[in-house]
Amino acid sequence: MTDFLKPSEIMRHNRPYFFSDSSTEGAYTLPRTELSHCLDSLTEGNEHHDFEVFARKLCEREICPNLRPQTGPEGGGDGKVDTETYPVADKISECWFQGLANAGKERWGFAFSVKERWQPKVRSDVQGMVETGRTYNRIFFVTSRPARANNLHKIESELKTKFGVPVTILDRSWIIDKVFENKHEGLAFKHISAGSYDESKLVVGPRDFKRQKRLDELEENLTKSGKSEGETTQSVADSLDAAKISRMLEIPRIQTSGRFDRAIKLAKKYGTRRQEMQSIYEQAWTDLWWFDEIDAINENYEKIEKLAFADNNADDISKLLNLYNVLFGRVIQGWETDEILNILKRGARLREKIDKISMDTSRPNNALYGKMLGYLFELSDATRSDDKRRLDNIWNGLSKVLDDAQGLGEFPAEIIDLVTDAIQPFVRANDAFDKFIIKLANFMGERAKEGELGRILFRRGEQLLETEKLFKAIGFLGTASIHFMKDEYQEEQFRTLDCLSLAYSEVGLLWAARATALLALVRIIALSDETSGIRQEIIPAANLFAIISIKLGRFVDVLNAVQLLNGMPATLPLSDEGQETLIKMLHSIDSSLLCLLARLEPDDLQTLSGAPDILDKSNLLSSWMILLFLLGYGDTLKLDSDIPEWISVDRLVEVAELAINQPDAHDLPNKL
Repeated sequence: MTDFLKPSEIMRHNRPYFFSDSSTEGAYTLPRTELSHCLDSLTEGNEHHDFEVFARKLCEREICPNLRPQTGPEGGGDGKVDTETYPVADKISECWFQGLANAGKERWGFAFSVKERWQPKVRSDVQGMVETGRTYNRIFFVTSRPARANNLHKIESELKTKFGVPVTILDRSWIIDKVFENKHEGLAFKHISAGSYDESKLVVGPRDFKRQKRLDELEENLTKSGKSEGETTQSVADSLDAAKISRMLEIPRIQTSGRFDRAIKLAKKYGTRRQEMQSIYEQAWTDLWWFDEIDAINENYEKIEKLAFADNNADDISKLLNLYNVLFGRVIQGWETDEILNILKRGARLREKIDKISMDTSRPNNALYGKMLGYLFELSDATRSDDKRRLDNIWNGLSKVLDDAQGLGEFPAEIIDLVTDAIQPFVRANDAFDKFIIKLANFMGERAKEGELGRILFRRGEQLLETEKLFKAIGFLGTASIHFMKDEYQEEQFRTLDCLSLAYSEVGLLWAARATALLALVRIIALSDETSGIRQEIIPAANLFAIISIKLGRFVDVLNAVQLLNGMPATLPLSDEGQETLIKMLHSIDSSLLCLLARLEPDDLQTLSGAPDILDKSNLLSSWMILLFLLGYGDTLKLDSDIPEWISVDRLVEVAELAINQPDAHDLPNKL
């Protein structure tokens, strides 16, 4: 069989920026034999305490993080218990990425020993734990001494039969395996002085420095999550981000895999269909391109397919096509057969779904995306058979896709660029391919040029907006937004549209402001979906849309914006300051809407006869009261226990008059 590079070697060569840029080789020097000798030489004196701390720290990483140290005397404290688990809320334990299941719910006892005769020690420690009267669901005994497997299992069975508690004995071989498999050399050096450490050989790269800082922030957020619905929702996005950063830092696999398991668990429980699909997909992708394992893709393919097929979203299907092409490549290289990887059936289902998306003309961008996926799907098989006619048709088809994408700003042409870059060395030169490459180069070049132009124009427009040169700002920002139409500039386009809508509103071009604010809101919602979590920028964007809608008398638009804002505490982990800011925004909207209602003609008021209940449910208390009063139900307000006692009909008349005479109210319409 031909020798092929490992997947991780290919990924590291093609995308080095997805991997660690730090140098840690040689920082810790610890041969296995030296660790074994160190454990063997520990005595029952002061070194017992060192081993106890080391073993507890190791168990915190490998078994459960919620261990409390005992402060009793040496040799096992008050009941031969060196440490035990403490109860943890489900919302906290489900954010762990290390350890065994149920560690947060059950009481587990731990005993550590350096005694050479460990068998009597484990028997006495287990008996001592049971005799404390506490109910331990599991007991772990960690010894620095070696143990024969058959003898170890025999004693475990004996103790479980005698005391009715499952007992797990972990000996020196377990310690050594975990230290080297999962890179815990630092623990061994710090706590039992095993090996050596040369700080000068530890060089942290600039990318890793930023990544580690971000990972620490995410883990801290996850530790605190669960206090509100917003924090729980945000934990889904944070957990996946943490897992992806972990793989780029090349943290030991057990930790990275644990983080992906956590992301999948949280996505299933609290996330959306798409978040669950992305978490499973990213774990399978990581297993292949970072850890050189294909099994996760093959085993999870149908799970991802089911989630991707639930919606006709071409971007979801592109992820599935990535996995299919990996499996197809395995067959071409002779690693597995078509039958083992179920290529024919999987390919037929995928082809059918792609065709369905391609024919949906009601979504032109998505349909063109589907056509692109169709050609990329064919590319694998055509390359395998070296069918020149089919390949030419594919290059011509992709060229046509690029032509059609000229007017579709959100079309992800970078996918074609990435695929072409990967297969170019293996494609025979021919006219169709060369023409396609030239067209692709021009297309991507124009996009890059447009992005740079847009950034220059945006910076100037933002400066003009800050200095209140509004009409000039509108010119620069409007032109910048056109250059940011492409999919890769969604962030820039959102910021531009947000500034542009504010400028339009300030000069009184309210319909232009409304259209632009709505586009900005749609853009940030789309970005939230793509980045696996609700974005904080939704709040000011929705607030601006609500304010502009009030100025135009767009009552329903205001309610929609308020409904979105009311849902933010349940979907975003807002700080106390953020909560206060949101409340002030809603109060301001309520006050402005009250002024609009007070100015309406009687006929328009009657069209809102069913609106008081909606205002009440939207927590727009001032608008609710004034609308009931204006509709002739002022006397009934006193029957509501939530209404302050000082509110009277005369007071509502006064409020309505004040609202009408507010300076800002003069510009509000008197018709809906």
